Amino acid sequence: MRSAVNFWVLTFLTIAVIFINLGGISLLDPDEPVYAETPKEMIQYDDYVSPRIYGGFWYDKLSSRC
Repeated sequence: MRSAVNFWVLTFLTIAVIFINLGGISLLDPDEPVYAETPKEMIQYDDYVSPRIYGGFWYDKLSSRC
């Protein structure tokens, strides 16, 4: 009986910590919207190999190595 109560208390606390204020803070850093938009467009274009941003290909990480 006591272990069941401990389980539900732990479950409730975990849910509270994870989901309270979820989405309350918007993307703050100037780079965060870019990193959020890139996978969204990759799914939209059904292209999981080439990253895209604002409709064009985005090879920022690759170009710094050349």
